[in-house]
Amino acid sequence: MSYPARTLRRGHTRTSEDLRALLQAVFIGELLAPSQEIWLVSPWVSDIGVVDNTDGAFTGLEPNWGARHVRLSEILLRLAARGTRVFVEVRPDEHNGRFLQRLQQSETADRVQVRRSPVLHEKGLLGDAYLLNGSMNFTYNGVQLLDEWVRFDTDSRAIAEARLAFRARWGHL
Repeated sequence: MSYPARTLRRGHTRTSEDLRALLQAVFIGELLAPSQEIWLVSPWVSDIGVVDNTDGAFTGLEPNWGARHVRLSEILLRLAARGTRVFVEVRPDEHNGRFLQRLQQSETADRVQVRRSPVLHEKGLLGDAYLLNGSMNFTYNGVQLLDEWVRFDTDSRAIAEARLAFRARWGHL
């Protein structure tokens, strides 16, 4: 029996380990087998740590990381350097400024496309083989503190529908 989707629910009184582990697994998977396109859609984004390399377990993927939490911008820029087309959609809010600045001040900034939408409310992360969506913004509060739900889906139809919707919104059909 195949299970193409899993839903995680976390609350402010429950641990967020499952959610953090899922995000880390997704991004490690991306580094091992990069998607052709990755879409990060979130009204608010913080440059949160998404890979826990404090024990050096992932140093083989990037020797310069050192023993620390690797930030979202670093992962996206590393993917861009490996040829992934990175699309980021956020609200035009100053909260997103530091994260966007880090993306745009890199030598791979030309491979990262940013779109600001004042009406954005959708949240998700889309790669070639998965769709992660739900109520969570990619912020410390979203991952660590607030009551959230996310759905991790590997169904090819769900992935294709999301990709078509994102491309249509950006005019990339």
